[in-house]
Amino acid sequence: MGFDIADCGGIALLVATVYGLSALRTYLYNTAELLIGLGIRRAMYGHLQKLSIDTIESVPVGQQQFRITTDADRIAHMLVRILPTAVMLVEFALILSIASYIEPVLTMIVMGFLIPWTVLFIWVTHYGRIYDRRRLRFTELRDSAILQAASSFSTIKSYMRVRSEVRRNGVANIMVQRVAIQGYLILVGFELVTQRLIPYLKSITIYLFLIRRVVFGEMTLGMTVPLIAYLSRVTFPLERIVNFGCWIWQTMVSAERLMHIMLTDPAVKDRPDAVKLGDEFVGKVSFEGVSFERESVGNVLTDVSFDLSPGKTTAIVGPSGAGKSTALGLMLRFQDPSEGRITVDGVDLRDVDRTSYLRKVGTVMQDTFIFSGSVAENLRISKPDASDEELWAVLEQVELREWVEAQKDGLAHDLEGGTGLSAGQKQRIGIARAILPSPKILLLDEPTSALDVETEAQLVETLRQVGKGRTVFVVTHRLETIVDADEILVLDRGVVVERGNHGELQEMGGLYADLYRLHRTFETVDGKQIMNEVTQ
Repeated sequence: MGFDIADCGGIALLVATVYGLSALRTYLYNTAELLIGLGIRRAMYGHLQKLSIDTIESVPVGQQQFRITTDADRIAHMLVRILPTAVMLVEFALILSIASYIEPVLTMIVMGFLIPWTVLFIWVTHYGRIYDRRRLRFTELRDSAILQAASSFSTIKSYMRVRSEVRRNGVANIMVQRVAIQGYLILVGFELVTQRLIPYLKSITIYLFLIRRVVFGEMTLGMTVPLIAYLSRVTFPLERIVNFGCWIWQTMVSAERLMHIMLTDPAVKDRPDAVKLGDEFVGKVSFEGVSFERESVGNVLTDVSFDLSPGKTTAIVGPSGAGKSTALGLMLRFQDPSEGRITVDGVDLRDVDRTSYLRKVGTVMQDTFIFSGSVAENLRISKPDASDEELWAVLEQVELREWVEAQKDGLAHDLEGGTGLSAGQKQRIGIARAILPSPKILLLDEPTSALDVETEAQLVETLRQVGKGRTVFVVTHRLETIVDADEILVLDRGVVVERGNHGELQEMGGLYADLYRLHRTFETVDGKQIMNEVTQ
């Protein structure tokens, strides 16, 4: 009896259905893996943003990048395959029941081959995790070195360290490969034993046992066919699970590292009943007996008290390590005080919704970071919904509008990460970014420290104009820039030792007067700095 066209069509449809379902399964697996990986990366990145600055800076950039990308992908890959593994366990239970009913003795003998599988799995998991942990550590160190070198090419070349850096990178790659090869040797040995030797021994045992039964008339040849099929598959699901376990030990290392980050408590947490600041916020800030302690260095601030008022500029100065930047970090609520409290408009900062508070604060750092992207994209970081008119307005305030208008693309001009900008232009973009949301509080952290004297003088005037009507807090060691401040706080070893305006502090003849006299020994002549003899 031959096949007609309908039969051929039915077979073709069946084949197409099988391949279609296989393609659909692959698509669903890959899509699920991508979505899970995306979710893990989002969760990790979001949690990293909540950690303290000290915690984040203690982890090299290469490690952070590796954990957010490679570790997340590994875990996603494993999670997607948990369901098929569970199905294999069900399959194992069904096949084991049927095989045990038909031939219980031989089934138990075959099951005995799982013992070496289990022993090898435990051994490989233990040593595999050790080698994988070492490999990942070396990989992170290598990636961190690459990122560091990429951001310091000018320094490397100027000090003729190119060969040294290439050699250092080569050594790091060799270490990664050496440890990786050791791990692969363990994996290859495991696969040779579990996928070649043990299955062959299992098959030989089954055949010899059944041949004996047939020879002695205990079983017909026809009965051996289904029994061989069942017994060959009785351990197959568990073999797949154990072999899958070889990949699990790699994932376990990634999971350990991920959980180390995810279980680290955020530096600050909003309270459930945190107060959200509205348009009525004025911007009055008070430090009330604030102390802050770090585990590594002890007290950084001790019993610090002062008030910041709208329309006034308060500066904080002192020797390096006096605690100036720590005070600024507390105002940004990167950390909470160890003792005392900080209030905004009379409300404890710990009782205020952090997001609503930071929307009222503009910050200009020592070295403004310029992101890859256009002028508009860099400015809208502080206010994503800002209109072009608002952008032009703040550029006008910081005296940068003419420069942007002179660019071919205007606001769409690509800043290329700031590579083509002068230090002054970077800081002006930073100031524009800070004032775009119309903040009530303006925090300035060494905003002119990297500028030449002429640019600094121009920028100080710009800051004076944009600070009008705002609560301004300045951290600086360039004392010439804050002589007009309403109040100057002098910190020494975490303690406010002097306070007053410039004239009052000069008359005191204390630490501030000494610092100012030291700074005045540097004068600019024909664009060059020379040091005059200090008048005793």
